[in-house]
Amino acid sequence: MIDFRFFIGLLSYSPHSGTSPSVTIDIPSVMNSIPISFVIFKVLVLSVGMYLAVKWHYERGQKDKNQKTAAVVLTSIKVGGAFVASAFLVLFLTFEFCNWMGLDLAMQ
Repeated sequence: MIDFRFFIGLLSYSPHSGTSPSVTIDIPSVMNSIPISFVIFKVLVLSVGMYLAVKWHYERGQKDKNQKTAAVVLTSIKVGGAFVASAFLVLFLTFEFCNWMGLDLAMQ
């Protein structure tokens, strides 16, 4: 937890009084708040980036409305087929590698 008494102590500190603030910094509590602030910063940066990416793609899609739907569907089918073929190839190579290493993969 963040100890806000430190900040209150700084507000009541007067450099001309000759005394130091009565509240000291608790380093472990300050260090515990660093990951929280980093996560908040990361969420903000990624949210802004996603918003700008969606906006850019939307505006680009508005320009390219003249593109044929059939061409898009054909390309999607090709990409999907290539993905499925590569997934089966990786699966096959994994089983062959495991058999080559001597692992018993038999279902019982």
